[in-house]
Amino acid sequence: MMRSDQRLEALVPAGCHTYSKGRDQFPPNVTGLAVRGKGVRLWMDDGAEYLDWGMGLRTALLGYAHDEVDAAAIEAIRNGQNLTRPGVPEKTLAERLVTTFPEYEMFKFAKSGSDVTAAAVRLARAHTGRNTIAMCEKDFFYSYHDWFIGSTVADAGIPAFNRRLSLKFPYNDFKRLLEMVETSGDVAAIILEPVNDEEPEDFFLQRVRELCDRKGIVLIFDEMITGFRYAYPSVQRKLGVYADLATFGKAIGNGYSVAVLAGKRDIMEHGAIGNGRRRVFLMSATHGAEHSALAAGAKVLELLAGADYAAYHGACRRFVDGIAERIRRHGLDDRCQVRGLPFKPAIAFASDVVKTYFYFLLAEQRVMMPYIAQAFAHSEADVRATHDAIDRALGELKATPEAKMAAAVGDAVLKPVFRPYN
Repeated sequence: MMRSDQRLEALVPAGCHTYSKGRDQFPPNVTGLAVRGKGVRLWMDDGAEYLDWGMGLRTALLGYAHDEVDAAAIEAIRNGQNLTRPGVPEKTLAERLVTTFPEYEMFKFAKSGSDVTAAAVRLARAHTGRNTIAMCEKDFFYSYHDWFIGSTVADAGIPAFNRRLSLKFPYNDFKRLLEMVETSGDVAAIILEPVNDEEPEDFFLQRVRELCDRKGIVLIFDEMITGFRYAYPSVQRKLGVYADLATFGKAIGNGYSVAVLAGKRDIMEHGAIGNGRRRVFLMSATHGAEHSALAAGAKVLELLAGADYAAYHGACRRFVDGIAERIRRHGLDDRCQVRGLPFKPAIAFASDVVKTYFYFLLAEQRVMMPYIAQAFAHSEADVRATHDAIDRALGELKATPEAKMAAAVGDAVLKPVFRPYN
């Protein structure tokens, strides 16, 4: 009998609506479809219950199905999701955002981070009259739109000129970025996650800011992941370096579909009405301001403003240090290592087979950890339970030859999302 996830894959390409949820991102013993999430628990239709560290692609910072956030969304639903005129939830969220981010003057909402980063690129091109986008090569993903996907190996169906309009620079390598900008002469925007898996060095972000000011380039910070995780409310606030345009999402909605483009008025008003400027058609979408998502976003911002970030960051540090200590104790530094920063750590493996087998062993213990997206809702008991599961998995990993691991996972070895062939 066909499993539910197999049936979905027969009806929907890849069996999901974001490739990070595809079966090739999980070990073969994670099967079925998700039925429900609450807090940091995930229930599947095959009866499995997991302690989850993926948290909905890093969206559920407060935990799944947060009562106050859901109540705000439900109230908005009862008043109508999508009305003929702009709604009060749009104003409410915009006003809360300008309080949260006084460095920005205007905001535009969408349903995904892809849409707001694409809009930022469009605004930058209109504002500068240039076409080339310089992006950080370390950043995994900006958008599913042509301007970015055309720069990856998964570029089927995208006109080749998009690649010619993309430059990729290494993080913390200001000299290389400067060379690219000088050689091109056509850079409209520099876009990057201000912090990814390493901290900026030698005033890197300040120098990028100064370069943009000197060359008339629009600086875009993608804070989809860093926003409200690395610091409250942003990397920019903590480090004191501000972009011209910034994008936020994921944590803002706590699972509801809302993303935000924040920007300076003189740039954002390219998408306004009545000012006589040439129009930038800026994210005109029927469901872009769906009231339930905006109401949820406003409530999330209210809750995060009072959250204990010192405790959260301490918990993140203890969790990642505990993983690293267990790897050392088992003498497995040659097979796996903890990398990155505590707000977004990752475990690097010697091979995809070792990686798949490790997560296979965790899934056997009902721990789902496709990546680590620690939430405020993860308790000390959750951390201890996960450390214990990791300890057992590492013990098994140490005792198992890689050939035996390969036999256990079969052809279901985890694969990169960005690859030229399915």
